[in-house]
Amino acid sequence: MPADRLELLSHEIRPKYLQLAIDQGVRKGGYQSVVELPELSAVLHCRGYWNGIHKLVFRNVSHLGYTYCKNVAAEIFGQLANPTISRVDWCVDLDIPLLDLALYCRLGRVQNCRTDRSRTGPTFYPSFSTTRTVLLYNKLRELESKHDPILKS
Repeated sequence: MPADRLELLSHEIRPKYLQLAIDQGVRKGGYQSVVELPELSAVLHCRGYWNGIHKLVFRNVSHLGYTYCKNVAAEIFGQLANPTISRVDWCVDLDIPLLDLALYCRLGRVQNCRTDRSRTGPTFYPSFSTTRTVLLYNKLRELESKHDPILKS
């Protein structure tokens, strides 16, 4: 089961990357500066408006590996920083429709669940809270709705 996306949060960041984000970044999504780092396969979000936290988002984590992600996080946040994992997306190929799976998917000690339908396809949240959210969605349908060029190959 490959990981598709990984998000790390940290209060600390190396000055070199903070300056890069300030110089080249754009204001976006609740962060003062957001900059693509294509050579590192990551996106850096600096200085959140509400809490000042920095976020590092890795894409296609399954192709990068644990050691690479750990080294990049240490390079950006510093060796002594202890980043927090805020989000992990897992990619699973199933032969059944998502909402059929949602009927049988239950998590222990969960009181809130939710189903959303949108243009990008249905999303099912077997656990929905401020501390832990688990969601299932159809990635292929999402890519089709956004006309992603990866589907043309």
